[in-house]
Amino acid sequence: MTNNKIADRPDGEIQVIADLDIEINFLACMMLNVDIAPNYISLPAVAFYSDEHQKIWRAIQALHQEGKPPEMTRVSLMLRDMGMASVVAVKLVSSILDRSFIYKPMLEDADKYYEALNEVWRKRRMDNFIQKFQVSIRYPGLEWKAAAQKEFANIFTDGLETENPFINLAEYDLPEDDGTDCISTGLSILDQFLDGGLKLGELILLAARTSMGKTAFMCWLALVAAHMGKNVSVISVEMDMRSIYKRWLGAYGNFPYKSWKYATPEIKQRAVAEVKAKGARINVNPVSRTPDQILAAIRRDMMTRKVDIVFVDHLHHVIAGAGQDERSEAAHFVTDLKNLANETNTAIVLLAQLNRGVEGRNDKRPTLSDIREFGAVEQIIDLAMMLYRDEYYNPDTVDRNVTEVIIPKNRNGQTSTGIKVLSDLATNKYYDFSIDGQAILRNQNYSSQGVDS
Repeated sequence: MTNNKIADRPDGEIQVIADLDIEINFLACMMLNVDIAPNYISLPAVAFYSDEHQKIWRAIQALHQEGKPPEMTRVSLMLRDMGMASVVAVKLVSSILDRSFIYKPMLEDADKYYEALNEVWRKRRMDNFIQKFQVSIRYPGLEWKAAAQKEFANIFTDGLETENPFINLAEYDLPEDDGTDCISTGLSILDQFLDGGLKLGELILLAARTSMGKTAFMCWLALVAAHMGKNVSVISVEMDMRSIYKRWLGAYGNFPYKSWKYATPEIKQRAVAEVKAKGARINVNPVSRTPDQILAAIRRDMMTRKVDIVFVDHLHHVIAGAGQDERSEAAHFVTDLKNLANETNTAIVLLAQLNRGVEGRNDKRPTLSDIREFGAVEQIIDLAMMLYRDEYYNPDTVDRNVTEVIIPKNRNGQTSTGIKVLSDLATNKYYDFSIDGQAILRNQNYSSQGVDS
């Protein structure tokens, strides 16, 4: 799709970086889908390399100021009003639409072209910055430092120099707390404690020892989010697609996923139908492994749709092989996830397996100190949820089918030494710790078979 225009200086260095095809398709998107133009109108005209494309964009911006949609005829007339001959204006706009038919840009492509256009513009400005920087450092004085810092910052704020990133406290109005900034856990007592659920824009660590049900709880949270109409991304470093798919079949079919091959045809048919009907909001990536691959995969999914919550399973597998640098690798990866959550207003849930130090204590419940093996992770995360099942260590306990959700850190809310919920780990389903929940578990005709994670 690219048509990079590159001009050479006499010394052979690259002077201009541009992609005219992207510019054409973005402009066509605006004129063919006139309702979406206001979403991108703040883009400066200089983001386009072509002078003709800059003129068209200024015409679209002028129409926006007048409250008019950028239809082809209106754009041509505005170009005429801005000094272009009528015949030339009509021919120019027509040529944009004619050439765009090669790629047939659709409404859903607008964000893709906008991001690509911005990226090429950044590269072009970076190239110019490097050229100016090479010249300026050869002259005495310190003015070049301030100029370089300003220019570099301007490149990565998309050139919006006129916008002040600071917000005056007296002019800020707190948005109404309507619950739209939360994603329910499907457990009323946990939602109540978390003031509505998992918060958008936060990085959540879900940690536990092996066999506590980390992956089961992740599958449950993803299922609940999808039922609420939220878009879910799951990065499964630990399991392949077949394994994680069976877990959701078990949940929808209300049948132990480890014994799925023994399910009746009716149960299998019902479960598959439920997955196909309700699983469309869940995208699973079982192939990305490294921190860079995972971050790139999440951003790629975000380019195709609005992602509300992301799950990464799990941290140990991601940083495995880093040797003595595992702590540093973990800190960098978690920092990148935190920045991504904040930047995109997405809840990101990172799973982590705690070390064996827990096993040496009389009280096996995990604490915040158990994640210090990951270095600075403890300081970076917004919320820590740790799982504990007493029946794993004490088979005779009265707390059978009970999972304690411990919250040792909550940057924006309460902490807790343990919130009890009922867990059916055979089907990856959880219930409120209540009489009704206990009745549901009692009516199940199978036992909560062993759990791996």
